[in-house]
Amino acid sequence: MSKPRIAIADDHPEVLNNAVLASKPDVLILDIAMPEMDGIEAAKRLRDLRSPTKIIFLTAAADPEVLLDSWQNVGAQGYVIKVRMRSDLVLAIRTVLEGGTFFLPDRHSKSD
Repeated sequence: MSKPRIAIADDHPEVLNNAVLASKPDVLILDIAMPEMDGIEAAKRLRDLRSPTKIIFLTAAADPEVLLDSWQNVGAQGYVIKVRMRSDLVLAIRTVLEGGTFFLPDRHSKSD
C-alpha cells in the first residue's frame, strides 16, 4: 500500500471544496461542529459526489452513540471522541484504511 493521504477539515468549508476534492485523500477527518457547514453536511456532499474518501468524524458529544445511525447513514466509517483523540485517532485511521469501521472505542470492526 502506498502512503495514505489524510486530510483534516475542522473549521472551513472551503477546505472541503478545494483542498480535499483536489487532493482526493484516502481518509478525511471531519469535525462535526464546523461553523459554516457541519461535518454531517460535508459528508453528504462528498457522498453526493461519489467520493471514495473514507470519513472519520470528530465529536465532543458526551454520548455519540445516540448519533451513530445518522453518521453511518451519511457514509462515515468512524468517529473519534475529542477527549480520546490521543488514544483513538491513529487506531481509527488504520482501521478504516484496512476496510473496517471505528464507531465505538471498544467495538470497532476489521474487514475480512
